[in-house]
Amino acid sequence: MTAAISARLQGAQVTVFEAAPKGLRGGNSSLTKNIRFPYSDSVELFYYLGQAERKDPELVRRAAPYTKEQYLRDWLGISGDGVDEALVSSIISDGDKAMRWLRRIGHQWTPTSSCLEGALPLDLHGGGAAMQHHNFTIAEKLGIEFRYATKIETLRRSAAGWTVARGRTSRRFNAVVIASGGFQANQQEISRALGSSWEGVRLRGVRYNDGTVSRSVHAIGAAKAGNWTGCHAVPYAYDAPPYRLPGQIAEAQAATRYMYPLGVMVNRNGQRFVDERSAVGNLTYAKLGRSILEQPGKWALQVFAGNEIGKLHEGYRKDSTVVHGDSLEDLEASFGLPRYSLTRAFADAIQESASLKHWGLSYGSTMPPFLGLKVACGLTFTFGGLQVDRQANILDEDGQKIPGLFAAGEAVGGIFSENYPGGAGLLAGTVLGLRAGFGCNTVL
Repeated sequence: MTAAISARLQGAQVTVFEAAPKGLRGGNSSLTKNIRFPYSDSVELFYYLGQAERKDPELVRRAAPYTKEQYLRDWLGISGDGVDEALVSSIISDGDKAMRWLRRIGHQWTPTSSCLEGALPLDLHGGGAAMQHHNFTIAEKLGIEFRYATKIETLRRSAAGWTVARGRTSRRFNAVVIASGGFQANQQEISRALGSSWEGVRLRGVRYNDGTVSRSVHAIGAAKAGNWTGCHAVPYAYDAPPYRLPGQIAEAQAATRYMYPLGVMVNRNGQRFVDERSAVGNLTYAKLGRSILEQPGKWALQVFAGNEIGKLHEGYRKDSTVVHGDSLEDLEASFGLPRYSLTRAFADAIQESASLKHWGLSYGSTMPPFLGLKVACGLTFTFGGLQVDRQANILDEDGQKIPGLFAAGEAVGGIFSENYPGGAGLLAGTVLGLRAGFGCNTVL
């Protein structure tokens, strides 16, 4: 959508082909909550707040600076070797420009509601659903043409530029931007790329991103990039439906199970399989879905104690698998765990992290009440995609630009590989969308 808006502002006629029907438009961006961006101080954060929040500058005054250098260290430090460092660095470099552009077209932020250590300081006002609604409203006022429930099947180079086709219907354009997401909704492709253990995994991302458009681009010689066995997969509600729809932002956020740093996470044998506090949550959560999927039965248990229970969002308390207990033995019996396994799990966690001692916990002794619930793996999007240069031009297998062909968002590979820094995807999509949109006249 950012590509569409920027293109129209340059005087181009833009057509957006959207696989979803109008009522379900918005893609994965509609399910998000915040955007990670660099900032120099709290004064800069103050610029992004809405009018109501600006009346209380203390809301953001204590936020520590987050420099471009720190952002790059965080991104590269967790992403593994499969990222395009030059591309990532260029995205971060233009992050402040992209944010100011978003603010100028009317987006606003609020101070974060998260109590977790290392949480991003600002949330999108109204979340991703409000952001996308605003984007679509602007685009419609600009006269941009939308074709909903239109899934492009083939893309062909022609003398006049590019021909996009669906069945026997086709249209020609001077240039094309691919912004069709990953292939997470294609179960066959997921099983082939990620393995059979991913069959039937809950889809946190929307069901329209199945890789059809990207495959048509690869078929005409576009190069692949990134880790095709990697994905964004998170701790997710065990009782969640098979997939989410773009309009279900409240339900999608309620199904997140990101509060694990406040407790312990064990498998059905009562064994911890991750260090819940190895780093701040928004630098670890996107890789934990895979870890959960690797456990017996493909599920895990999150357990919380004492005052930490009151910090859990409403989705936790309404989960159908929740069990309350006055002792850890109560929870062990309810979930069929070995006796004393949760006591050992808490003791190990306390030994590893002094931050848990504020619970009043000590080895072999814990403070009631207790709450436990099952969690599963939720697949958000895949990391493999199209290879682009720093101007979002799609490259062929010889590393040359394919004239008039661009990509943005999750359709681009090489941005993430083994892990994902929370909120980085929306910044990458915005920056690349702006770069791709200038001079183009269609967005898929």
